[in-house]
Amino acid sequence: MGSLVLFLVLACSGKDDSVGSESDTDTDSDTDTDTDTDSDTDSDTDTDSDTDTDTDTDTDTDSDTDSDTDTDTDTDTGPPPSCDALDLKDCAKRADCAVMEANPILADSKGRYCVDYGTSTGVGCVDAKIICLSIESWGASPKAPADCFLFPSSCQPSGWVDCKSDMETIDGC
Repeated sequence: MGSLVLFLVLACSGKDDSVGSESDTDTDSDTDTDTDTDSDTDSDTDTDSDTDTDTDTDTDTDSDTDSDTDTDTDTDTGPPPSCDALDLKDCAKRADCAVMEANPILADSKGRYCVDYGTSTGVGCVDAKIICLSIESWGASPKAPADCFLFPSSCQPSGWVDCKSDMETIDGC
């Protein structure tokens, strides 16, 4: 038993085991064959290095020119003009206005005045919602007071004057 104690003393003496002693090597050959590496660090710094430029040099060779010289002088800065300020053409275009028609009063071959019921003429413009009495009236434009007209109602264009005072009429011409 004495040699066993000596052996133990030598084994625990702090000597380097690798020198002059048995080597204990691991014969296990386990190796990691997984070659994936995770290189995503989520620091996205993608940049667009696209340097394409548009080299299209097409030009418009259309030589048509607009020779329309119409200009819009309507400044649309307020409400539309009143119906009585419109000419007959513009009056007919507006739904809130009505062309006022009348029959001319003419002198017949004997010098008597008669109404030409066969000719109805647009003579002015009024508000389409105007209320008129159902009585005939006579009127002339201040621009042509000798041209008298018979209106089918009490309504006449703004500014027109009475013209019946000296005219006696017979029925239609």
